[in-house]
Amino acid sequence: RTLEMTSPAFKVAITARTSDEGQPLYFKVDGQRFAENRTVKACAKSKYGITLTLKPSVGKLTRVSWGGIELDLNDSNVQDHSATYKCVWSTDTYDVTKKGQRSRIPIVLVIESVGKVETSFQCKFYSPTDKTHSRWGDEIKQMEVDCKTPEVGELVDVIRVTYK
Repeated sequence: RTLEMTSPAFKVAITARTSDEGQPLYFKVDGQRFAENRTVKACAKSKYGITLTLKPSVGKLTRVSWGGIELDLNDSNVQDHSATYKCVWSTDTYDVTKKGQRSRIPIVLVIESVGKVETSFQCKFYSPTDKTHSRWGDEIKQMEVDCKTPEVGELVDVIRVTYK
């Protein structure tokens, strides 16, 4: 059986909104011009509130790394059917992306007693004052990562990533 045919053991739902205005992230389809066919649009020198929801609650989220930076988990709400965690992603270290270029943003989540989820997204950073281009495209209500608990080792199998 392939991973695609196996039902996922859990999902990680990721939402991101600007800390100042509560605006969502957007994405556009770039086709085959870059490493990935979708590009997330974000503003450089900004802050985003990130909400991570594990469905079902498979273990305690102990570490979040976003773009190679460790994020502090600020708040959590753990129940049997889901666990929600909040943190802030600062894009202060990113400059406006030059035309024809994209940045790969790795995401690493460590879940106690489960393992490590590794995924990434392709991103273009705009000026914080550029509200037109950064908000053009499809709104990302959430990024959903379907996962399967590893049979061996600590690396969780990422089955698929979808933008909703």
